[in-house]
Amino acid sequence: MAALWRRLPQPGTLPAALARPMGRREASLGADLGAAVRVRFAPSPTGFLHLGGLRTALYNYIFAKKHQGSFILRLEDTDQTRLVPGAAENIEDMLEWAGIPPDESPRRGGPSGPYQQSQRLELYAQATDALLQTGAAYPCFCSPLRLELLKKEALRSHQTPRYDNRCRDLSQKQVAQKLATNPKPAIRFRLEEEAPAFQDLVFGWNRHQVASVEGDPVILKSDGFPTYHLACVVDDHHMGISHVLRGSEWLVSTSKHLLLYQALGWQPPRFAHLPLLLNGDGSKLSKRQGDIFLEHFAAAGFLPDALLDIITNSGSGFPENQMGRTLPELITQFDLTRITCHSALLDLQKLPEFNRASSDPLPACSSRTWCTDLAVRPSSDLRLLPLREPSCCPHFVDEDPQPPSGCAASCRHLAGQASHSGLYGPRAHRLLPHTLPAFCARTKAAPQNGLASE
Repeated sequence: MAALWRRLPQPGTLPAALARPMGRREASLGADLGAAVRVRFAPSPTGFLHLGGLRTALYNYIFAKKHQGSFILRLEDTDQTRLVPGAAENIEDMLEWAGIPPDESPRRGGPSGPYQQSQRLELYAQATDALLQTGAAYPCFCSPLRLELLKKEALRSHQTPRYDNRCRDLSQKQVAQKLATNPKPAIRFRLEEEAPAFQDLVFGWNRHQVASVEGDPVILKSDGFPTYHLACVVDDHHMGISHVLRGSEWLVSTSKHLLLYQALGWQPPRFAHLPLLLNGDGSKLSKRQGDIFLEHFAAAGFLPDALLDIITNSGSGFPENQMGRTLPELITQFDLTRITCHSALLDLQKLPEFNRASSDPLPACSSRTWCTDLAVRPSSDLRLLPLREPSCCPHFVDEDPQPPSGCAASCRHLAGQASHSGLYGPRAHRLLPHTLPAFCARTKAAPQNGLASE
């Protein structure tokens, strides 16, 4: 890393490791889906997984599975100041609970790891070094105070804040002098005036002249951590991502990313930007809303299938809205070309109705045999023991309580997911708290004969 800060911008060629071809992913994958499909869900662990993130993950998952591809979970944890303890674990736990586990992830591993950006800093340093060599990037010595004053002045003049590119044209002598007193400057990418046009698979042809509306962006901070713009380009390249399905808030930034691909000599993936998923009142879903986290819905007894169903009925991409679709049906019916450009409203008032459509009726049975009857047990029962053991739930001591149908379906789904995802021991236990409290609370009030209606 130390050599990076001493590097002066001068003509050169890309290092062979960074200029290597990516093989089949270089094909035009928008039309040729015979090439390997690899997609990624890349959340930042600055909060627990919520419905907006679930929608992005789901669309990536079903697109991959529809085309026999791979679904990758990558954690973008480079903003170390905003990380939330437990968020990284929660994101992967909730994907498994929802029935859309990644093929490659921090937990599962894979051929393109590591899958946390904080463990890939050397790759970003190499890419930055290559850009410095060719003059596509340059060191910036502007202090935080100067940048803040630039922002305040722009806002005072009712203009959009932008960097004035002050350090862009420093001579090598000036750079050397400044490096002597500031050996770890930020690195900025030199935006070209003409950004390439690109065909988004949802929004069609786009081109955003980012150089005319904003200054050269920072791609590597002085602490050695990359910004989103560099990290996503480097990681998507090295992980062989064929299609990037992400929120439409990144549509304008895509021109910037394509300029980075061009400067590094890499073939970009195809892009599909998903319209925003909004609250019923038209406001944007936010991590600050406590009631949109998946843990909230799981603890309240809602089924994963119900959540997948309602967000796909709110987000287009299917021939028609239809309640009660299963995950295999979502995969079969999904059509990327049917996704509309307008934002979708999420009406959570209808979630109980979707939950009823996802709950299968089950025969009445005693509480002491209920979970045993429902469990999917290809090998060992031990991973589900806490769910079946009467002592784990005080309401099991009631005389022959009958579990409500929603709770029964939740338990059956949990057992099935534990088997499907290969969750054993501690991993299965991490999922139990999301379902068991709702089961316990509702079992106590259950009628003695027959199943309660939702």
